[in-house]
Amino acid sequence: MQRRFVQGGKTQPANEPQEEFITVNLPLRTLSPGRLSRDDYVDLSNSRALILDSTDSATLSAPNHTPLPAYIYYNNRSAHHAKPRFTAFPANTRGYFYYRLRFFNRSENHLPYGGSIRFRVCQDSDPRRFEQGQDLLTEYGTPWQMHLLAIGALPRFSLFKSVLQKDELISSDFWDENKRFLRNAFYLRLGPHSQVIYQCGEPFWMDLACPTYAVYVALPKWFYPLTTEKMFLASKRLVQESRERSEEPLSTTRWPFEKGVVICRLERDPQGESITTRVMRVVEPIRLSNSSTERFDTVDLPLLPRQRLTINGHLSRTILPGPRSRDLAVYDHLMPGKRSTSKAAKKERSKSPASHANRATKHKLANWPEDDLPQQ
Repeated sequence: MQRRFVQGGKTQPANEPQEEFITVNLPLRTLSPGRLSRDDYVDLSNSRALILDSTDSATLSAPNHTPLPAYIYYNNRSAHHAKPRFTAFPANTRGYFYYRLRFFNRSENHLPYGGSIRFRVCQDSDPRRFEQGQDLLTEYGTPWQMHLLAIGALPRFSLFKSVLQKDELISSDFWDENKRFLRNAFYLRLGPHSQVIYQCGEPFWMDLACPTYAVYVALPKWFYPLTTEKMFLASKRLVQESRERSEEPLSTTRWPFEKGVVICRLERDPQGESITTRVMRVVEPIRLSNSSTERFDTVDLPLLPRQRLTINGHLSRTILPGPRSRDLAVYDHLMPGKRSTSKAAKKERSKSPASHANRATKHKLANWPEDDLPQQ
């Protein structure tokens, strides 16, 4: 393990400060907790990691000449379409990178595509004390992780893919079996800091400063982008009308929120007709822009901890299963064994036999308009 100072990011104008990172070179040997040794222990305090091939002597001797450097940062604070603003890992980040399986609904069955790479914080380099450590958290208190399919969609993280297969943590044909998933992840620009959820109740954070900020719901073959625009506006039609009245991007002048970060989770509404959102914690106070009341109708404010989102005092339906079949597919996936009682959902299901449901969903996905997807 080596520590060195390097310049982070791309070349910057002379009048802008140059950001420096301490880079820790980490030859990646294994991601399996059962195969860890003291050589896999790494101290990332106030630094970033550069993952290297432990079997490539040329790369180990000249890490600066790696064609696609696999840098790993703690976070990226930049808004969408903006230059990355990476942050270093916090102090006392010492431990091991490892692969963690995703188990569904607290059962013994794991989702083959749901795993992620996490960092286990251990203040002792003895791998026998791995279980006594704790997983690293983000600055908002959610687990720090790089999701498997986000990694698979990025060429610079190909080393992770080969190590996962070598450790037999994924099957040898996993990537071929999930090509459609990987294409969808690449199209949606999932990255190492993207948030992916697999079931209701999982915590995630939303940045209200950007209308296209998204958390992704992973279905068996594709991702459903859940944006701040969809979650916190009462009517998307108002947003579209405002776009038509102005040539300026929505994210710069036509978005009602200036700032705000909240921790949320998805829940089934009491009537079983839709999926709602509950605010768990307000991390950064919400501030509206000056023009928001003239152009937009938002969810009820202020947002209160432990309360569901509402619109005019009624529950806000974050995912309403109908009349669009992709929302119905998301509802059925997040609520296994449940059926929405709404008339729209019943009408949608009656259009085709159950045996053709997946085929219809795939057809819908293939024909999504690009302007209906978040830019990330």
